[in-house]
Amino acid sequence: MPTNINITTRPFNLTPQQYFNISLRRSLRTIFLVLGLYFSIGVAFLFIHDIVFAVIFFLAIPILLGMFLWRIKRLTHTKENKALFIERYLTIDETYLCGYVKDGAESKVPLTNIVKIISTKTYFLLYLSKLTFIYLPYTAFVTPADQQTATELFKKLGLLRS
Repeated sequence: MPTNINITTRPFNLTPQQYFNISLRRSLRTIFLVLGLYFSIGVAFLFIHDIVFAVIFFLAIPILLGMFLWRIKRLTHTKENKALFIERYLTIDETYLCGYVKDGAESKVPLTNIVKIISTKTYFLLYLSKLTFIYLPYTAFVTPADQQTATELFKKLGLLRS
């Protein structure tokens, strides 16, 4: 790995639909835990109460799932998130991640402030806290070598998780 890293990405932006998909993926564990608990209670009602009550209980599952999806959609497509969807580009070196937003805002984050990095098939999520992340799509890298260098840097720092 080169010792003098200086990566500049192409401009990119996160769309509301991409944000919804990321939020949904992050919430799947919670969804399955809640539905599993709900299903377990429903099975218990089969043995304790009559079958009509259990059927009504199970019919509520699609309604609960729909409400959960609607809530995520509402939270990700709100006007308050408009700053997340502005075009930006990033620079990455051995110590800092710098973001430059089209509206003129800038931020400089020490790589030591990143708590973990999740790698998917199409993007990195660089977490600054349990809930706050920076979205970095692979298509933003100018060359495959830049993406490989960033991946190696993230691994070297012990942050990268697949």
